[in-house]
Amino acid sequence: MIRTLLFTSQISANDERHRTDLVNEIISALKTQSTESLITGVLAYDHDHLFHVLEGESEHISLLIENIKQDSRHSNFNVMFDLHWPERVFLEWNIASEHSEDIKTKFNEYLKINIEALPLLNDAQFNILSKFVETVFH
Repeated sequence: MIRTLLFTSQISANDERHRTDLVNEIISALKTQSTESLITGVLAYDHDHLFHVLEGESEHISLLIENIKQDSRHSNFNVMFDLHWPERVFLEWNIASEHSEDIKTKFNEYLKINIEALPLLNDAQFNILSKFVETVFH
């Protein structure tokens, strides 16, 4: 079984130029760590938040999550789903900011697979998810 984790975090930078630099640094670090650990997923972001889906072996996800939680470039780590599923949706690492139709399709697939988890979200989590779906994926 593959562990699939969906979470959000808040970008720590205050000025727009610095914020973009931080997002690029986070993306680079995630790609490196994910490749080394055979973790796949997608990262999307808007002005204030990062939105992550990670898929992989449970122990690799746990290690990556601990690194992410300690990363001062973002804060307010909020797990929305943490489930096990028989297969991966994202077969490579993707950055949703590219607005790729393929990424949108895969993300929609991901939500369909994990539809049973949606009622478990609290109102704040659901609002964040809705905002990302509306802003980034449509």
